[in-house]
Amino acid sequence: MIDWLKKRRMLPRWRLMGILMFAILFGMTLQRSIDSGSYRYAIIVALCGLGFAYDV
Repeated sequence: MIDWLKKRRMLPRWRLMGILMFAILFGMTLQRSIDSGSYRYAIIVALCGLGFAYDV
């Protein structure tokens, strides 16, 4: 299982799983933002997801 996560690729699998989790969180916060009318939390989650996806 550990070798499956560490296998060399363009993006490691653990990072891809993290991006997927941020996408799910973004969708959930976007839905709540649409209901409440405040998009502040959706923007914060999107920026955190972008920061996690790219190495600086």
